[in-house]
Amino acid sequence: MSDDRKERALSNWRKLLEEPEMQLDAEGLYFMLLELAESLERDGVITHAEWRRLTREASVILTRTEEGEERGA
Repeated sequence: MSDDRKERALSNWRKLLEEPEMQLDAEGLYFMLLELAESLERDGVITHAEWRRLTREASVILTRTEEGEERGA
């Protein structure tokens, strides 16, 4: 696996995390990020440890969004 391909894939994942192009709710974005991370691991682009880190990051975003919604309610 080339480092360049890995860098591009991780950059695209982070872009989706930080600036989702589609109008998704937090849960939809979370599941999209998980599917992408699973695909990257399955294709050998990232290691299992990197997959765990990405899934934790996606979980943090989901939790923050849900907590913010609860406070605003």
